[in-house]
Amino acid sequence: MKTRVRIIDTLSYSTFHEMFNASVVYMCMLIFHQVELRCSFSTWDNIKLLLARHRPNADVHAVKYHSVGVVQRDDTWGGLLKYILSGWMNFWHYLLAPRSCQLVYMNNNPLSLWWVVLANYVLKKDVAIFCHGELDLLIRRPKVWKPSFFYKYLFLGMFRYGYVGKHVKMFVLGDSILHNLLPFLNQRNRTHFCAVEHPYFFHEQSCESHALSLPLKIGTVGTMTEAKGLRNFLKLALQTNPAHVRLSVVGRVMEPIDFAAYPQVNFLAKGDRFIPRDKYEKGIDALDYILFLYPTDSYGLIASGAIFDALDMGKPIITLTNQYFNHVLRLPVGYVVSSLEELQAVVDDNCVNLSEAERKYKAFLLNIEQLKQFFMPETVSVDFQAKLQ
Repeated sequence: MKTRVRIIDTLSYSTFHEMFNASVVYMCMLIFHQVELRCSFSTWDNIKLLLARHRPNADVHAVKYHSVGVVQRDDTWGGLLKYILSGWMNFWHYLLAPRSCQLVYMNNNPLSLWWVVLANYVLKKDVAIFCHGELDLLIRRPKVWKPSFFYKYLFLGMFRYGYVGKHVKMFVLGDSILHNLLPFLNQRNRTHFCAVEHPYFFHEQSCESHALSLPLKIGTVGTMTEAKGLRNFLKLALQTNPAHVRLSVVGRVMEPIDFAAYPQVNFLAKGDRFIPRDKYEKGIDALDYILFLYPTDSYGLIASGAIFDALDMGKPIITLTNQYFNHVLRLPVGYVVSSLEELQAVVDDNCVNLSEAERKYKAFLLNIEQLKQFFMPETVSVDFQAKLQ
């Protein structure tokens, strides 16, 4: 086991993946004697803020930080430019890294994956790469003229027909994701893909009693898109009685909608701008339940940070079922339903039987505190360290 690690993140900026990034840096601080980090200045700033808040005893001054430039655009062609620059920097940092250190890539860039893997057949450096939402390309059908079409087939080429090499470990965030990824992997690659839980810094808080009252405060958290159930949400908004339920969207809305047509909904941000962390957490804190309306066939190959935000704020959940949520919610912490009609019935029952709803609510809160233990960086770091060896 190496004693030195070099963490490379050439895609993140501002608050993007901030909780994951900070958790992985802290995990590496627990595992390795010497930690080096190469990322954007804004990413490092957010990592330091989160470590100061959640792990004040962590010695961030011991981390050797080097700044890298990141293209701060996420539209189609700006995103392509970002991936091109990131891919080049990933390979450059790979070449510069000594064989005596463990390399950890925070993101899986298809434009550098092949170059790193091919070079590693010769240089034989220890490389770990975390996979995120890019895996979802494997089951999507991107337009031929979009960069994502090219990315998809770069991944398929490596996973199905290539070989990442015995010194490369690819990490996905959950056993359910690894299970769904196996059909896309050839036999040689399967032993090099590993699952660890999504690490997360949870606030320390006690399970206090919570009095439910009408209207129930129910809302979604995280970025809201068509793929994450925006249509279902707007449909639900038109069906609910504002005197019984107050709906909110605590996150960015990434689709063009007429906000004025839904006066019964509290939109925390009307547009695609990032929401400051403190405002985001206050929005969640005002809710009774966190609502998830992702299609039931979603999250087969990607993790959800929003589910951990909900657990962190100690909020029971009302969600449509999907494989990743079923994996995370191994203890009952809310209501898991199979259809929008069943969800509406659960909400109506809570409104009619408030005393029974409060009894269940208290049990959910106790289970939330137990569930958090599985995803704390200290817990995940033990598994991560074992699988690096």
